[in-house]
Amino acid sequence: MAKKDKDGQPSKVKAADLETINKVKEAREKQEISHRTLENKAGLAKGYISNAENPRLTTKYTLGHLNKIVKAINQTGEERNKLPDLNLHDLLPEKPILSRKKTTKVINPSVKDIGPKNAILTLITNGFFDKGLVNLDDIEANCIRLFGKSFIRKSLSHRLNILSDEGVLSRHKTGEPDTYHYRKNTSKTPASKEEGGI
Repeated sequence: MAKKDKDGQPSKVKAADLETINKVKEAREKQEISHRTLENKAGLAKGYISNAENPRLTTKYTLGHLNKIVKAINQTGEERNKLPDLNLHDLLPEKPILSRKKTTKVINPSVKDIGPKNAILTLITNGFFDKGLVNLDDIEANCIRLFGKSFIRKSLSHRLNILSDEGVLSRHKTGEPDTYHYRKNTSKTPASKEEGGI
């Protein structure tokens, strides 16, 4: 839950911590790694990275976290033959930040109050679901990238299922229990609850 200052505003994070959070986010996005994947590979608690990147929360990284994150990102890079190895120093501010000022994580005013339903509808409008099947991790990562905030996964999943029942999206069950992939429904009939066997 977000901590708040006395005036009711979201708590602020120190400038050095915010710069590190942004550097981790940039490195993660360059390698196209979702929050969940990086958390799993780095051995961090579920939701830790999305909380750190969430402008409403004051979660920050320790050096131990950063060390695990660097190893996980480099491991992913080797698997995909992508960018050169990341160095721990790449995630730290280049120069000492002497100011004791605290900085509020930036929230884009135009999406400050957007909910899961509108977020998913925006992804549909932007053609995110046109290319093929996408999973909840990718949907969550794109919501954070576009709107600068994360949504409760159950809320996202609930909204996706409603849109599937309405025939806007089609839902495909994977081998794992209660796990689905989604894509834009091109047929005119509403999708069934467990499409794929029809």
